[in-house]
Amino acid sequence: MRPACRGPWASAGSAAGSAGSDGLRRLSLAARLAQISPARPVGVPDPFVYHTSRMMLRPLRASDRDEFLRVVRLSREHLARFCPLLRPGESEDQLFQRQLSFSQAAVSTGAAWRWVGFLQSGQMVGAFNLNEVTRSMGGPALSRGGRAEANCWVSADQIGKGLATEGYSVLLAHAFTPASTGLGLSAVYCFIAPANEASIRLAERVGFKAECLVPPVELNLGGHWIIHRTYVCRRSSHMPTPAAAPAKARGHAGPVLRLTGAMERPGARV
Repeated sequence: MRPACRGPWASAGSAAGSAGSDGLRRLSLAARLAQISPARPVGVPDPFVYHTSRMMLRPLRASDRDEFLRVVRLSREHLARFCPLLRPGESEDQLFQRQLSFSQAAVSTGAAWRWVGFLQSGQMVGAFNLNEVTRSMGGPALSRGGRAEANCWVSADQIGKGLATEGYSVLLAHAFTPASTGLGLSAVYCFIAPANEASIRLAERVGFKAECLVPPVELNLGGHWIIHRTYVCRRSSHMPTPAAAPAKARGHAGPVLRLTGAMERPGARV
């Protein structure tokens, strides 16, 4: 006669199973699962949530409405010149619903990655976006392979703390990480007005360089067409560089490209 089993499937309780004629304890499926289940719940990482040393970045949620609008009211004057959030005639509620729709469309389609940053206190820092994500073949100026357009804005009460650099670093890390966990892109570009010296310094600090081969573009900001120049960060050289002096506007003898529909797509800038 074989000895009774004393391994992990053995049990002294009759409720867990029944004893066979050979002395082995036979457990029900429920009893087996109970023995191998973890003592604590297992956390599953959210692929849409990133953490830095000071921030959590995630998609906008309906529950963020009050904090989002607080930041919008606080930052309206600060953002008015280069990144006006409200469209002409648009209410604050309409702005929030538009941004929420863009965020939800980005999650469902993968055409963009749109995050809002929060401190541990629950205060919103700003928005950090990768728009127009594409893996099609591009022209030589923007490098062949996948690419996306990046932009961000930071609340008026959070500027000067290095949080924009922190958030932009997450954008680039996610963009250039291989496609198994990131986007696997080859290049990220951004549009900056020549007079926006703070954004130029930020872009150069995290690895962007002015792209002279691409003609200037015009973006409609608050009903006004503003010329922007293109800055590009490539996967091969995206490590942060020391802060540079404000770049001066360069002349361009070629045509200016007017982007008429960029603000209406799910991957819109703001």
